[in-house]
Amino acid sequence: VIVQVETWLGVLVLGLFAPPAVVGLFGMARGLTRSVKLVEYAASHSFLPTSTALLRQGSADVFLRFYVRTRTLAFALQWPVLAVCLFAPKFVMSTVFGPAYGSGNSALCLLAAAATVSSLVSTGKDQALVALGRAKHVVAVEGSAVTATGVALLFLAPSYGARGAAIATLVGAAVHAGLLSW
Repeated sequence: VIVQVETWLGVLVLGLFAPPAVVGLFGMARGLTRSVKLVEYAASHSFLPTSTALLRQGSADVFLRFYVRTRTLAFALQWPVLAVCLFAPKFVMSTVFGPAYGSGNSALCLLAAAATVSSLVSTGKDQALVALGRAKHVVAVEGSAVTATGVALLFLAPSYGARGAAIATLVGAAVHAGLLSW
């Protein structure tokens, strides 16, 4: 449920403050970066049950190697798309959606930065914590990240539109990554 709230929160809050065209630009940019997250979701279908089994067998060293391989593979699959979105966002928005949508470039760049933070720092950590029996910690981390995103949205979206919503998403990704890192 928390992931679904995080997925749609930016669009919903931005919809309160911005014209439909701005919400549409943000939604299009968000859709591009959310598609990259599908790699993480696909990896989790194998990662969580395998990790849990390895940890129950007492194979911590095998688990660690599996964890590193899974994270490396996910990043290797995500990075080419994220790099283009980070370094050529106007090209991506204009090519995928048409020249009129190039103005969504700053939102796409910031959303790609958030996805990169997530890919580099957070991928697999929440599933690893669940496998270790620490699901409550994961819920607290995700709830905190969504709360930080929501607060940032309320402050940034009214003044900065799609760019503010994208910055808020980056704030949430940073909070999520930071809390999973300690």
